[in-house]
Amino acid sequence: MAKNIRKSVYLILLILIVLGLIFYFNRVKIKDYFQELRKEPTPEAITLEELKEVEEIKEEEVPEEVKEELLIPDEINIDVPFTSQAPEANWDEPWQNACEEAALMMVHHFWQGKKSFTKEEANQEILDMIDWQIKNYGSHRDLFVEEVAQLAKNYYGYKRVEVVYDITIEDIKKEVAQGNPVIVPAYGRMLDNPNYTQPGPIYHMLVVVGYTPKIIITNDPGTRKGDEFQFSYGNFYDSIHDWVQGAKEDPDLMKKGRKAMIVIRVDKK
Repeated sequence: MAKNIRKSVYLILLILIVLGLIFYFNRVKIKDYFQELRKEPTPEAITLEELKEVEEIKEEEVPEEVKEELLIPDEINIDVPFTSQAPEANWDEPWQNACEEAALMMVHHFWQGKKSFTKEEANQEILDMIDWQIKNYGSHRDLFVEEVAQLAKNYYGYKRVEVVYDITIEDIKKEVAQGNPVIVPAYGRMLDNPNYTQPGPIYHMLVVVGYTPKIIITNDPGTRKGDEFQFSYGNFYDSIHDWVQGAKEDPDLMKKGRKAMIVIRVDKK
């Protein structure tokens, strides 16, 4: 009996020793594990300069269309100096087809800070521009919007000239809201301007200078009464068409011209 008791005691002691050893070694491992964790490098505190760099990177990653989102005011009217394409009321050639030159000239003088010009000044500048085209392009003729944009670069020296196709009224308003007059080509006979010599111009070009909730405001060089001439949104938009070859013989071909606008930008001081 005594032997059995001793055996039981020894067995219990052995079990306790084994359990103690297991507990001890596991504790060492856990301790070593946490010591290793303490050795791991911790992230360095970010400096103010580094934070700014991160924000700049985030800013660069924002899509252009998001960055350019702006609140469009309900109405605006840019003060763009006006001239008709026939400043001295002579509607013979070359003034009969000088709407492109007159539109471009108005935008140019706006960016030059000019509020107005005399009939003589306007007339001479249109003639000078026409002479330049004859000398450099070989003729004076109806110009596609791309050619008018090129004329703005070559004649006036502008660098930032953009032609935008398949536009909407909102596209035009966004530019005008930023203070940029917009040159627009049109099928002139669709425009509701009673001041044109009927049936109206086949191809025409005019400058959008403003808008209200209901109307588009233009400087329309096709008439001496074109200063801030107003069109309804629907009529104006329907009339927007780039030049189409053959339209002189078949005016309705103009309806196939793409909707486009020309925007000249300069760095504002």
